[in-house]
Amino acid sequence: MNNYLKILTLMIFAIALNLTGCTGSKSFGIAARAGDTIAVMPGRHPDLSRADISLNIIDSEGTLIVVPGNDPSIRAYFHAFPDPLSKVIVGYETNQDIDGGEISSGQYIQGATLYDKEWMQDTLILDLPTSLATGMAVIQVNIYNADTASWETIASPLFEILPGTGEQNTFQNTQIGALTEQELRAMERANHYTVSFSGTTIPYAVEINMTHNADVDNGGAGRAYVVNPRGDIKNISWSDDGSNLTALVSPARNQILSEMKDFKFYVAGEITGLALVNAQGYDIDGNQIAVTVTVE
Repeated sequence: MNNYLKILTLMIFAIALNLTGCTGSKSFGIAARAGDTIAVMPGRHPDLSRADISLNIIDSEGTLIVVPGNDPSIRAYFHAFPDPLSKVIVGYETNQDIDGGEISSGQYIQGATLYDKEWMQDTLILDLPTSLATGMAVIQVNIYNADTASWETIASPLFEILPGTGEQNTFQNTQIGALTEQELRAMERANHYTVSFSGTTIPYAVEINMTHNADVDNGGAGRAYVVNPRGDIKNISWSDDGSNLTALVSPARNQILSEMKDFKFYVAGEITGLALVNAQGYDIDGNQIAVTVTVE
């Protein structure tokens, strides 16, 4: 069986989901039977994992079912992104309307993300409980806010529970078979560190030096992997010797990035103890510019 084709099937499914801004207003499909598999788009939360969410499902009779983030009925919790060649990205980045709405759509998304160009939509694949009563139901998505050390409940999509017996979606393809639970969860974000930037003057480039605990090739665990969320607007050249990681971030074209947030990148690969040593920004002529870098 071709596992690549299995994952490709899931990726196509993810791309089909709408990028709806900051908070999803409906489930994917506004009606389902109890026991069916649905998708819920609860907003944009780049750093959340299953441990940071839970669900309250309330049916038409007022029955409350609490679903923790690690419950197997939550089949996957991943992020859907627009195609890098989508009209909204190309039109917004080149400041031209291709079919008439790309600039305004891009401006809306930029506002919804607080000018972070990592455009995404959380996507939660859920098997509905089989005990739900017919009629209108609601899913409340509870999200843990690390800044306030408290749980918050976001907008609740309404949907209708139809009569009949539902069926779990196995994401079956007649040629490649069903996706396993491990393959579904493989689309979820890996453990990672977020490297973010701030400062009063936007530099042309930034050099960052970090350390971490020894990797698997040096008697420890993991292997560093740097991830650039927007390769069309910036380049990241990086190296790692097993405990020291150096990265140079610069624009993909000869133009200063529009926001300090655009320098953001991730370090994954199951390494531990990543910490900043120093960072230095430079203008286009090589003059030093002070920057603040946060690793968390």
